[in-house]
Amino acid sequence: MDGWMDSLNRLMSFTSFCVAQIRLFINRQHNQALKEMLPDHENASK
Repeated sequence: MDGWMDSLNRLMSFTSFCVAQIRLFINRQHNQALKEMLPDHENASK
């Protein structure tokens, strides 16, 4: 039973690590998209 709990804990930490990495990646992509959009928006309003 203890070994099963240990495996479950490892799986949970691995999962949360993956989720954190995915969130970082999405945030980076989102920020990059915003940076690319902003100059276009400024040029269009001139």
